[in-house]
Amino acid sequence: MNTSANMRLDELIVGQGLAGSLLAWHLIEAGRRVAVIDDADRDNASRVAAGLLNPLAGRRLRLPARLDPALDASLTLWRRLERAFGQTFFHPLPMLRIFRDREQRRLFETLRHEPAYRAFLAGRADVNDAILMPDGGFIQSQTGWLDTTALLDALRAWLVERHALIETRCDSDEFVPRPDHVRWRERQADRVIFCEGWHLRQNHWFDWLPLQPAKGDILDLETREQLPEHIINNGCWAIPASAGRLRFGASNRWRFDDSLPETAGRRWLEQQLARLFRHPERFRVLAQRAGVRPGTADRQPFIGHHPEFPRLLVFNGFGARGTLFMPLHADGLTRHLCRNAPLPEDADIRRYHERYASHAPG
Repeated sequence: MNTSANMRLDELIVGQGLAGSLLAWHLIEAGRRVAVIDDADRDNASRVAAGLLNPLAGRRLRLPARLDPALDASLTLWRRLERAFGQTFFHPLPMLRIFRDREQRRLFETLRHEPAYRAFLAGRADVNDAILMPDGGFIQSQTGWLDTTALLDALRAWLVERHALIETRCDSDEFVPRPDHVRWRERQADRVIFCEGWHLRQNHWFDWLPLQPAKGDILDLETREQLPEHIINNGCWAIPASAGRLRFGASNRWRFDDSLPETAGRRWLEQQLARLFRHPERFRVLAQRAGVRPGTADRQPFIGHHPEFPRLLVFNGFGARGTLFMPLHADGLTRHLCRNAPLPEDADIRRYHERYASHAPG
């Protein structure tokens, strides 16, 4: 694909995190002329993210809406990308869920007999001497983790090969919407789609959306403990990355000034490590990383057109559920742009148009 400056694009995507990368993949596969703008020096939460695929997140183990199509779209896409690049990105692993308390254990005993949960609740977990499980736990199926760094590297190289990556920093006020196109510097595009993660807060076109970013610290650990080949979850999570190494996270801070690791975050994670493992002294910290998850007030993503300038769009706000739901929504937005298919009401930013009306000057 030739995306030289004098070629008019169908879509210009801002941000090469997981959202922007997957959307670019879908659009290019659909035959669209696409370029992605990305500042490699800007922090990218997708490269720090755990990449967890967990259909039953939260203490109440609720099944999210559209779970079946989301799970199918997610697993199908990871397999397609693995075939395309000859690499493994998604690692299916069962999850050992440790009961938070006896109330959650009773809830599990009720839910395990419901037909909708049978595919996910595999049964009670065996005791492991290395893990603290005062109320026991259970094994959850259809879980795993996505190697987001390896995937983003592969997709970045793919975009470079197609001359579809523009490596530069840009500001939202550089984009000029006009009736029949959007101009950015010397380029024109039919539409611009912002996939900037938590940096959406500095985007004056969409800063009226109620983004609720949360900063999280993660530890890379090394241990000689004999741990099960499971993701372990007691509110925090531990993901086996390779022999004797795992990732452990994550802290959660609503107030922060940057995306850098914090001493307080490490201290909190070390306390949680002592709540999960019988011998926390047998774990050595190799590295600490931090990233900012772009959550939303209603826990639904932001997808759709600006109410006043419809050639400007947003695809953002997936929080901790990106591995599960991003593929479904990337496909849905592609169908919307190519075939005028409707966007899902709970994700469409039309739900906040009244907020924009009160926010807009005049």
